[in-house]
Amino acid sequence: MTLPAWLAPLAELAAAREARRALEASGRARLSGLGGPLRAFLPLLVVDGPLLVLVPRERDVEETAQDLRTLAAAAGIEGAVLSLPAPGPPPFRGLPRHESAQARRAATLHRARGARVVVASPFGLLRPSLAPHLLATRVIEVRVGDELLPEILLEALDEGGYRREDPVTAPGQVAQRGGILDVFPPDQGSPVRLEFLGDTLESLRRFDPETQRTTGALEALEVLPIADVFATRSVTAALRERLPQRFRDRKELPALLERLERGLLVDEVVELLPLVPDTTVPVWGHLDRFAAVVLDPEAVMAEAEAFHERAREEKDRRKEAIALDPEEALVGAEALRVRLAEAPAFHLREVDTDGLSRHVASRPVSRYAGDLRRMASDLRAHEGRSVLFLGNQGRADRLTDLLTRHLSPIESANLAQLSQQLNTLIASR
Repeated sequence: MTLPAWLAPLAELAAAREARRALEASGRARLSGLGGPLRAFLPLLVVDGPLLVLVPRERDVEETAQDLRTLAAAAGIEGAVLSLPAPGPPPFRGLPRHESAQARRAATLHRARGARVVVASPFGLLRPSLAPHLLATRVIEVRVGDELLPEILLEALDEGGYRREDPVTAPGQVAQRGGILDVFPPDQGSPVRLEFLGDTLESLRRFDPETQRTTGALEALEVLPIADVFATRSVTAALRERLPQRFRDRKELPALLERLERGLLVDEVVELLPLVPDTTVPVWGHLDRFAAVVLDPEAVMAEAEAFHERAREEKDRRKEAIALDPEEALVGAEALRVRLAEAPAFHLREVDTDGLSRHVASRPVSRYAGDLRRMASDLRAHEGRSVLFLGNQGRADRLTDLLTRHLSPIESANLAQLSQQLNTLIASR
């Protein structure tokens, strides 16, 4: 991998070389002092292979993933950078999971095999996922000319969490009209119409859900389940047997079993699936080749333990509910601790509290939030090249325009002189 000139010195830092040697010798490395996006990015230059990057707070997951996408693209590092969100509110609150978050989890776990980075928080990792062999059974791949019964395809989509709505207008919906089956996969921008002639798939076409007009033809389609946890037919049958054994004294049990028989349960069933052996696994069961990169390990574990403590308190307030204990419904905090310590592991802290980490001196990242006056002042004060990262190409173009047309009047400086002083690279995600 050949890095740009402005990034190459980072990979050659003494601390980076030491971390590389430590990983080769023991499978573990520790650094301190780094802050901002650099802390998550440096492991990409040090560790070969895919990374599971763990941040303490859920709100930092997507921002960290965006930062890594930007820096990885600038460095020419190949492979997707994916985020794994928490599926929604913690269990035991009686609130439904978020459909969009569940769909993103399913897509991330399915595509993780070819990814370079998956970013998550304890809130996402402590919620179990369907075992890989079960999740894979509801990833459907079809091609024009395939021989299959549309009824069997519809049944598989039902088990994968799709809702029957006619017409199909939103992600996660499916409808059948004779030999036509419409489906809207959550990772697609528009629904797809599958037309059958008997048992043969004659055509695949994207269409506009408002006008119903075709917008493009496809030769093949991959349809993902809309969640990373759902009840297949075999799991549902096993759950019907185990629920009376576990909750025989609960008044709500007959009504729950009736709803389960009629297929009316979704979120309730999901939280009960760990009752069936080998049905759910920790998320890292899908990421077995991934090195763990942990930002602030102590903060990560504190959040994990606090998450379990809140779950126990919420469960105690709903003692009569048909629900598993937190130790069954969630991945254990100790299991997470063990996984994050397994080699290869790279732990990074802002402050070295025990003297065991290699320290790297760095400055905080400047965030200007539209303050061009302060940015111009900082750029003038810095000799050499400055690198500005923005959210998208449009912002990069806009800032380029401001620097060349409007910055000089704001600073009361000669534009030509300013251009000579600034050697600025504007990079976009």
